Amino acid sequence: GLAKSDPKIWNPKQWNGRNVLGNALMQAREKLRDLPAQPQAEPEVGTEPKRARWRRGDAEASQAATEVAPTSLPASAFDCYVVLDFEATCEDGMQMNPQEIIEFPLVLLDAKSLKQVDEFRTYVRPTCHPVLTDFCKKLTGIQQEQVADAPLWPDARAMAEAWLADRMQTLGYKRYVFATCGDWDLKTMLPSQCATSKELVPRAFRRWLNVKKLYEQFSGKRKDMLGMLEGLALQLEGHHHSGLDDCRNIARILRALVQRGSVIKEDMLSVRQGGYGQ
Repeated sequence: GLAKSDPKIWNPKQWNGRNVLGNALMQAREKLRDLPAQPQAEPEVGTEPKRARWRRGDAEASQAATEVAPTSLPASAFDCYVVLDFEATCEDGMQMNPQEIIEFPLVLLDAKSLKQVDEFRTYVRPTCHPVLTDFCKKLTGIQQEQVADAPLWPDARAMAEAWLADRMQTLGYKRYVFATCGDWDLKTMLPSQCATSKELVPRAFRRWLNVKKLYEQFSGKRKDMLGMLEGLALQLEGHHHSGLDDCRNIARILRALVQRGSVIKEDMLSVRQGGYGQ
């Protein structure tokens, strides 16, 4: 190329095809190399290129979209379920008249957590047929000495009601409903016992949840307690026809049904009008 001091650079005809522009660029590059390096600004903490930031945001959104929320339990109209299962005097092949309650158990099941939070049991001394039959003792596991020293029905009922009221207050529950395996306990047996004792059926015991109906609504099949346990892949725990053991098993059935999506509403409850007996 031509030197900058050569006057020929001002006369294009004198360039003779020389790459004057290329030469100038090379000289400029060499001068830039000789300059001291300039410090580069440090990126702010927590910042990153915009493209990367958007990529990460898209990935987080995609991940959030694919995450499955934990399964929540259906809302209940009640704070707790009071599982009840009476045992009564009985004889093989015949109907005792009157039949009397000899075991009064309760199991308290929290409606939100579905955990068993407490239980109660009292035996009851029969008066019309005070001596238990061998069949009754074998079926229920209740022995003569257990009922001989037990309270009479009015006192046993009062004990159960006082215990339940105390539990409601202590645990902060407002609304509860009894739960039974069928309608016999509160539709038939309790009114019969109240008629024998010449007293009214307590108002709280006049409506209840029939767990058999809840299971039928869930599965389309009507089963007894053992059948419901089998249908829900649950093992029998304790002694069948022990009132308290049956309450615990019924509570397990109720828990399993609610966990599988059964919803308990007011309009599915069994209701009985008040009064003496049946």
